[in-house]
Amino acid sequence: MNSTFCITLITSLSVLLLSCSNFSNKSEKYIYQTSPDNSYVYELNRPDEKHVLPKELREISGLSFYTDSQLACVQDEKGVIYKFELSENKILDTYKFEIDGDYEGIEILKNTAYVLKSDGTLIQVMDFETEEIDVQKISTKLTKKNDSEGLGYDPFTGSLLIACKGDPSYNNNNYRASRAIYTFDLKKMKLSKWPEYLIDLDEVKDIIKYNKVSRFSINILTFINPSKGDVSFQPSGIAVHPLSGNIYILGSVGKLLLVVDPKGALLAINKLDPKIFLQPEGICFSQEGTMYISSEGGDGNGYIYEFNLML
Repeated sequence: MNSTFCITLITSLSVLLLSCSNFSNKSEKYIYQTSPDNSYVYELNRPDEKHVLPKELREISGLSFYTDSQLACVQDEKGVIYKFELSENKILDTYKFEIDGDYEGIEILKNTAYVLKSDGTLIQVMDFETEEIDVQKISTKLTKKNDSEGLGYDPFTGSLLIACKGDPSYNNNNYRASRAIYTFDLKKMKLSKWPEYLIDLDEVKDIIKYNKVSRFSINILTFINPSKGDVSFQPSGIAVHPLSGNIYILGSVGKLLLVVDPKGALLAINKLDPKIFLQPEGICFSQEGTMYISSEGGDGNGYIYEFNLML
C-alpha cells in the first residue's frame, strides 16, 4: 500500500467523520449567539426567494448589490462582470475586463468595479459599463498562500475588506489558529499592515461545541495538508450590513456564517445546512438589509438565495 493511497484514505475518512459528527444530530442548534441583540438574525434555513442561475454562472464566486433588482457577479474562471436581473432570473449584460483567471469577489462603487483574485491581486475596473473601460491591476502584498476569497466594502470607513481563506499573515507574523481580514484604503490605495479582524478558530469550535471526533478529524486534515490549514472555517465571502455595520463572513469550508461587530467582537455563528448551501461563495446586502447568498451549483445550476431581515 503506497503512501499516496494511505493519505487519500485517511483524508477521506477524516472528512467523512467530520461531516457525520457535525450534521448527524438534527436537534443541534442552528444559531449560536454571543450577544443578546438579535437584529442580525436571518432565517437561513428558510430562504424567502431562490434564484436559479444560467449555466454561465454555475461557478459563481462573488456578489455585489447593484440596483433594486440587479446584482453584479463574477465567476471563478472568467474575467467577466455579469449583471444579473433578479426579477427575471437572467443575465442582462456582460463586461469583459480581463483574461481567464481565478476571480473570487466583486464590489461595485458608483461606476467602478473592484474584483479580487485569489492571489491577492485587486483589479480596478473604471467605467466598466462604457466603451472607455479602464483596467488597473493593484498589488496588495497578499499572495497565493493567503488565498484571498472574500471582498466587501465598508461604507462606514470607505475601505474594502479582504478575507483570507489561507495563511492569515503576509509579513511573517504568526496568527495561530486564526482567519484574517484586512482593510484596503481606497484613498491611499494601500493594504493595512495588520489584520483589521482576526477570527479565533478555537473560539468558534468552542462556541458551537465541536465534539472530540470533529476536533480529531480537523487535526488530521490539518496535519496531512498544512497548506489548507484548519477546515473548521475558511472564509469565502464577506459583506458589511448597511444598517448595523456588522460584518458577515461566509465560509463554504465549514458551512458557517459568522457575524462580528465593527470592533471585531463575535456576535453570532450560523450553521449552514449543506443540503441548502452546496458551496456558498458570495454574500451582499441591499440598502434595506435584504441579504443575498450565492452558491456554486456543482454538477447543476448555481443559485442565489434571498433572505429578508427579521423584524
